[in-house]
Amino acid sequence: MSSSTWAGARKLFSEPSRICTSAKALIRARIAAGMTQEGLARRLGVKPQQVQRYEATDYESASFARILKVVEALGLRMPKAIRLVRNG
Repeated sequence: MSSSTWAGARKLFSEPSRICTSAKALIRARIAAGMTQEGLARRLGVKPQQVQRYEATDYESASFARILKVVEALGLRMPKAIRLVRNG
């Protein structure tokens, strides 16, 4: 990935409204599945406090790889391709 593409991806994923929307969807999906934070933590192999921290901060500290693992642990899937577009 070129440095300009990486910069664009970082900007896209660091935009608070997009992260917040995605995070809220993950939290709603966990609750809808009847899964507790402790249950998700077990599936991820982390302490429950880590899941609490992720959710309290709208997953801002979670890496993209970790978010993918959360999606998988919730029995969800992401599209195979993510389309990145320039702002403006």
